[in-house]
Amino acid sequence: MLKNWLNIFKRNADSEDEMQLEKISTIDTVEEEKITEGVYKKSLELITQKIIESEDEDGDKICTGDGEVAVALSLEEVDIANQEEAVALAKEEVEVRVQEGAEVLTQEDADFIKMAKIQRGKSIKAKNIYTSEEKIFISHKECAKKLKIPLGYIKENLMYGDTEYFGASIDYIGNQLGMFDYSGNESKYIYNRKSPYEVHRELSDRIFSPKISERRREEILSNGDIEPVRMSYSFECLDYEYDDYYEKYKEIIKRTGKKKVELVKKNAEVIQVFKSVEQCAEFLDIDRNKIQDMLKYGETKIDRNYIQYSFRKL
Repeated sequence: MLKNWLNIFKRNADSEDEMQLEKISTIDTVEEEKITEGVYKKSLELITQKIIESEDEDGDKICTGDGEVAVALSLEEVDIANQEEAVALAKEEVEVRVQEGAEVLTQEDADFIKMAKIQRGKSIKAKNIYTSEEKIFISHKECAKKLKIPLGYIKENLMYGDTEYFGASIDYIGNQLGMFDYSGNESKYIYNRKSPYEVHRELSDRIFSPKISERRREEILSNGDIEPVRMSYSFECLDYEYDDYYEKYKEIIKRTGKKKVELVKKNAEVIQVFKSVEQCAEFLDIDRNKIQDMLKYGETKIDRNYIQYSFRKL
């Protein structure tokens, strides 16, 4: 494991002739940064919540967070003037981590993690398919807002690899045909067993049904919303926080039957232990399915406290 976490530097705006690089060991926010002529400039918005440094058993520094953490990159000590080399090493570290994780995961695990990360909508990397430029965002929503693209396109690309966005067209055709299972809400088609391409093709075929008048058919076909939109980005979920969460709780997540749950304070002090998800939901007066999803996807904050799967023997 590489020993030091990537230091984030900022430019001293008061100096016109020199740049001062200030090491930050505890960060509340990390802004976008990009290499231009060997100098970091703002371009990547990474993390909005505090990162807490601790040490592993070997004394190496590791990075954990009590909230959402976009991405943590570690580096060997390098000449800070060579920023391109630093970023290259950071990317290499990420690739190693991904490869190591892939070696121990079953395909079932990998598929589950992929869907969980899409559901969570946390840190993500966007790549321009024409320029190969990459940007990292703290969440899918932030990515959609900054790139001015539909959130549904991100989900489509992550799930199916399409670089065409079918969601708006599916919504339009479904609405025109009165098939409201395919309009008004992207979740009505995005998690369908069929791909967006297949759904779009089937809806398009229905336009030529004898039940549709020639005039109505012409109105639908002449509208530009009927065509899928060619997009410029592909995406990759980062969200390494969930990799760690799944590794810790995967046996409980995959297990059927009752699962013990704990209500804990931020400092991990146990407030209450429940014999089942149902008991926890009843105590907190929250729908059981919501509690189940919170635990499954690691979104466990409730007011000032947290819930978590329990390993305790009652």
